[in-house]
Amino acid sequence: MRIQRIWLIINILAGHLGLSIPASAQWQTMPTGVLNTLWDVHFIDEHRGFAVGSFGKIMKTTDGGDSWHAVPGASWQLFDVFFANGQIGYTTGEFREILKTTDGGETWNPTIALNTSWLNSLYFVTPDTGIAVGFNGLIMRTHDGGQHWEDMILYPDTFYKAVTFVDPHTAIVVGQNGMMLRSMDKGENWQTVSGPVAATLRSIAFVDDQTGFATGDNGSMLKTVDGGQNWIQLNAHTNARLLDMHWLNDQHGYVVGEMGTILYTDDGGDQWDLYRFPGDPLLTAVQFVNDSTGFIVGSEGLVLRYEPSLTGWDPVAASEAVNIRLYPNPARQTITLSVNRDINSGTFSMFDLHGKVVYQVESRKHFREIPIRPGLTPGLYLYRFADADGKPLGQGKIVVE
Repeated sequence: MRIQRIWLIINILAGHLGLSIPASAQWQTMPTGVLNTLWDVHFIDEHRGFAVGSFGKIMKTTDGGDSWHAVPGASWQLFDVFFANGQIGYTTGEFREILKTTDGGETWNPTIALNTSWLNSLYFVTPDTGIAVGFNGLIMRTHDGGQHWEDMILYPDTFYKAVTFVDPHTAIVVGQNGMMLRSMDKGENWQTVSGPVAATLRSIAFVDDQTGFATGDNGSMLKTVDGGQNWIQLNAHTNARLLDMHWLNDQHGYVVGEMGTILYTDDGGDQWDLYRFPGDPLLTAVQFVNDSTGFIVGSEGLVLRYEPSLTGWDPVAASEAVNIRLYPNPARQTITLSVNRDINSGTFSMFDLHGKVVYQVESRKHFREIPIRPGLTPGLYLYRFADADGKPLGQGKIVVE
C-alpha cells in the first residue's frame, strides 16, 4: 500500500491550479429550511430528488437541489429512500414502517406499519421485488410491490444496516460486528460470508456484478472483485464512522461519514483523499446524479451539492489575458489550441472534474497555434493555459466526445 495522500481536496487542486479558495467551494450548502437530521438522499434524475430523515421528514426538490420543500411523510424517523423507477419509490425507518409512492414522490402511503423492529435499509431490484433489513436479525422481502411482506429472522441478536442487489438474483446484507450475508435466490436462502473486520458495516454498493465495496465503523472499508464471495480490507487512514458511499465507476468513488468526513478515490480504493467539511457535521448519505453533480445530506438539515467549476482559480488579469480558442469543442481525438498573439512559451493543462491533471503539454517556442491530442475518455474537462512563470493566461471548460 502506498503512503496515503492525506491532502484536502483543496491541496490537490491548489498544487495543480494555484487555487486560493478552499475545496468547500466544490461542495455548496443548499437551503432546506429544516433542522432535522437527513439520513438518506436519492435522485430520480438530474432535477428530481428526495431526502428523508428525523420525524418522518421527506424533502423534495424538482430543480436539481436549488430549493427543497417538505411533502407529507411518516410520523417517525426515516432512514432510507429508494426509487425503483421514475414513479415508484419506497422509504422506511422506525417501527417497521414502509411507505410507497407511485406518483414520483408526490404522495406516500404505508405498505406496512407495525410497532416492532426498526428497519434500516431497503433495496428494490424491480418495482415489485425488494428486500428490507433492520434490527433483531429481521430480513423482509416482497414480490408484489409491498402488498405482502415475508419475514425471516437470522441471528436475532444482530442488526443489519444495509442491503443491495448484485444482480437480479443475488443480494447481500451487511451489519453489526462485520456480519455479511449473501443470497443467490432473491432472499429466500442466505449464507454467511466471512469478512476481514469485526466492526459494524453500514453501507454496501456494487458497481457491476463482480466489484463491490462496504464501509463501516472505525474507518472500515472492504472490497470484493468476485461478486461478494471474498472481501479484502482497504485502508482509508481514518477512524471515522463511514456511513455511506457512491461509486461513479470501479475507479472513482466517494465515501462520507461522521466529523464532516468526505473521502475520494480515483484508483479503485487503493488511495484516498481526505477532506473534512467545515464544522465537522455528521454526513449520512451521498449520491451522484452524473459524473459532475453530486449531493451529500447530514445533520441539521444539511444538503451539500457538488459543482465542478472554475471557482477558486487565480483570476486572469486583463492585461495578461490571451484570447484562447480551443476547437472543435466538443472535441474528439485532436484539439487545436489557437491564441491571438505570439507566445514565447507556455503550458497547457487539462484536469478532470476532481482537479487531477489528465493531460499536459509544454511549448518552448514561439507559437500561435498548436495541435493537442490528449487521448481522453469522453466527458467534461477543465483547462488552463499558463506562461513560463506559471501565471494563468486563460482557462475554461471543454467537452471530449
